[in-house]
Amino acid sequence: MELKNYFVQNANGDILPGATAALYLPGTTSLVSDLKDSDGAALANPFAATADGLLQFAAPNGTYDLTVSTLGRSYTVRIQCNDGALRPRSGYYANARSEAPIE
Repeated sequence: MELKNYFVQNANGDILPGATAALYLPGTTSLVSDLKDSDGAALANPFAATADGLLQFAAPNGTYDLTVSTLGRSYTVRIQCNDGALRPRSGYYANARSEAPIE
C-alpha cells in the first residue's frame, strides 16, 4: 500500500476544505475496498478532506480513478498506487545476473 497525499485547491491555488473523495476501480463505479488512513486504520470510501484540504489515504498497489467533489463540481483523475518498499524475491536478481565470479 502506498500512502497518498493530495491538497484540494481551486485554479487560484486556494485550499478547499470539506471536499469529499471516492476511489474507484478504473473505468467503473465500483468503490475500492481496503483503504487505510495514515495510521493504518480502516478508512471509509468515500472519505472527506481535512480542514486544511488534505486528502490522505493508502490503497493497495494498482491503478484507480480518484473523484474529488466540492462546491457542486466533481473532478476525476487516474492515479497509481505503488508501494516502493515491496521488493522482488531476493533470488530474482541473483538468477537474472550473468556475471562470472572474479577469481
